[in-house]
Amino acid sequence: MKDETLRNMKFDMITDYDYARRYNSRIKRIRELLNNENVKEYIELVGAHPYSSVLKNDDIEKLFLNSFNRHLNDIDEKDTNKIFVYMGTFYVRYNGGFLRSALEFQVNRDDPRAEYRKYHDLEQNHSLNIPIAKCDEFERDNDIIYNNSGRFYDIRREFADDLLLEGQEKAKSYILKKYKDK
Repeated sequence: MKDETLRNMKFDMITDYDYARRYNSRIKRIRELLNNENVKEYIELVGAHPYSSVLKNDDIEKLFLNSFNRHLNDIDEKDTNKIFVYMGTFYVRYNGGFLRSALEFQVNRDDPRAEYRKYHDLEQNHSLNIPIAKCDEFERDNDIIYNNSGRFYDIRREFADDLLLEGQEKAKSYILKKYKDK
């Protein structure tokens, strides 16, 4: 991704974190004041309703992921780090009749019926369906994580954390070291 996009992600995450901390501080103080008998009496006399609100989430990991997800649409597919998670091999069977439809079936990687393989870029919201004939070239040109065991979003979360804490090069290095060729 472009450095500008990463800077915007970091800025948004820091802004969200600061806002949540300030908001939570105010809510805690209000709750403390509502325990004071004089404040309770005042609220009853003026006919006001006690202030009730929930604390905002200030979990840093969730804020990282929220910031990352908010900016996914800002990342052009040619600007990603080219790390893809292999999602499976598929073929399509068309159902004839009045309502024509296509059904996607997952098969083993080397199944002769296979028509395409699905890959999901860690920095995009969509998958790519690559025809079997072009898979070798695609896998040669990109970093592929094969053994995801259905953990795409966990891998993305780890990547987002490392990306915002350490920067692109270290995040890419960490995630590939941890998951590639396992």
